[in-house]
Formats: sequence, C-alpha cells, structure tokens
Amino acid sequence: MPADLAPPANTPDPVEALLAGMSLEAKIGQLFLVFFEGPELSPALREMIETYRVGGIVLFASTGNVVSPQQLATLINDVQRAAVDAGSVPLLVAVDQEGGTVARLQDGFTPLPGGMALGVTGSPE
Repeated sequence: MPADLAPPANTPDPVEALLAGMSLEAKIGQLFLVFFEGPELSPALREMIETYRVGGIVLFASTGNVVSPQQLATLINDVQRAAVDAGSVPLLVAVDQEGGTVARLQDGFTPLPGGMALGVTGSPE
C-alpha cells in the first residue's frame, strides 16, 4: 500500500478489529447472500440473520420482496435493524436489476438505462 494511503502506524485497522471480534461461524456467514419470500422481515429471515450471521440479502420481485418503494424501504430498514440488533454488521442488499428486460424494480421506481444503453453512448459521462 502506498505510504500516503496507509493509516498512521498507531491507528488500529477497523476492518482487522472487526474481524478479530468475529467467531469463525460469523465470518463464514458473511460469505452468504440469501433470498427469502415475502414483503417483510419473516421469522425465517430473522433466524438466518441472527443464527447464521448472513452477509446479505438478494431481492426478487418474483418472491414478493418488491411491492413498492415505501414497502421496500421498510423491509430494508427492518432487515438492517435485525442484523445490528443481533450484533452483526449491516447487510449487503442486492437486486438483479440489469435494466431492459431484467428489471425487478419497476412500478414506482425510477427507471435507469441498462448496461448496453450506457455502453453504446461511448461516453464515460
């Protein structure tokens, strides 16, 4: 690491400190992103968060996770609160949102162009 990017020698690395405080099971759980059914934090999802310390969730409209922007905000807040309350780190939240024909976030969400549409412009801007 270049010297100008390295933290001062007397500053503890927050990532190393976090990892040092995690059990092997919690570290393994962080490797998993899980999917679930329904529009809210279910007992089964809560168990995955609390017991297995999963690293994140994947949202799918086909499993009923995505209903509206307001519902999704509540769901994500509830899931994050459950992770923090369980003593875990905040979860990674993912969605298969490629744009075009693969769009999980539709009604009520701002449509964004897909990768092909962005690439064809030939412009980084």
